[in-house]
Amino acid sequence: MDIYYSADDINTKKASLENYDEYPWSHKHFQEFKELSTLYNDFIVWRRAGPFKGETINIDSKGVRQTLHTKKTDSNLNLFYFFGGSTMWGTGVSDKFTIPSLFSKEFGIKSINYGESGYTARQSLAMMINKYTQMEIDKSGNSIVYYDGINDVANMCRSEIKGQSTPQEGVIRYYLENNPLDYSYIFRPIVELANKVKRKIYSSRKSKLKYRDCHSNREKAKHVAQSLVKTWSIAAEIANKNGDNFLAILQPVSFIGNSDTSHLSSLNLTDKVNLEKQYLSVYPLIRQYASKNKKLNFIDFSNIYDNKKVYIDFFHVSPQGNMLVINQLKKYKKLLNFH
Repeated sequence: MDIYYSADDINTKKASLENYDEYPWSHKHFQEFKELSTLYNDFIVWRRAGPFKGETINIDSKGVRQTLHTKKTDSNLNLFYFFGGSTMWGTGVSDKFTIPSLFSKEFGIKSINYGESGYTARQSLAMMINKYTQMEIDKSGNSIVYYDGINDVANMCRSEIKGQSTPQEGVIRYYLENNPLDYSYIFRPIVELANKVKRKIYSSRKSKLKYRDCHSNREKAKHVAQSLVKTWSIAAEIANKNGDNFLAILQPVSFIGNSDTSHLSSLNLTDKVNLEKQYLSVYPLIRQYASKNKKLNFIDFSNIYDNKKVYIDFFHVSPQGNMLVINQLKKYKKLLNFH
């Protein structure tokens, strides 16, 4: 019989993984992670609430996580803006070890972390447009980096998703259809709303849902891959028209390649079989479509963790994983557009 752990139990187990033997802050990190709240935002749907001041996590009043810069940071160089989901935001690592912080330390360039948990590339595109229209990305010559793949597959391969939407869309529609006179819930944080009703929805439909079905629906798998690459292409066009460089990175996931995940057995993570099928079906198509797009600066990082023990679950990594990302980026200075 399977043993299922609560989120708190799993996070405690994650913090105790051997990945963190050199990082005594791991338990504090997951405690602080639990304390974070999320707010609804037009266009981008959700964003972490700030300010939040912790030992391992710091978020400003705009919901942007702190990026640490060294004294050697050259203010005359172009800025780097990083977009992506929770792996870019930094689930599992302190502020010092997020990809933007490590990037800034390595190259001496100011970086900003616009990543957010659960974000697909489509949400990052909306976020990027917000930043351009609000003049927060205001000078030309910057570099925009998207780090995507995990959430696009995990979200868009869900069987109830038919087009461009987040899983919360169905939750909101369900509530409004069944409670037409009560709109107060719209103004609650989106995650609170989702958690309140998703069990009620999916428990009654669970037997009817395939949950995720890209592995059994070739056309849907193509759609998911093409949507991601097209979103990257649109983001690149916007960046280029504003005088900025754009780079898309297909991020690593434990189901692709030969990473060492033997240490994760104690976590008893669920849904492995179904999830793995989705990535094995969609990732090759993403590579195919992105590689054919000659106007898109694209790097495939899906295999950079081969033979490495860096994962803390199927998707997130400890600091060693983000350090490997930075080591790989050293090989692509031309695409990164240093100047």
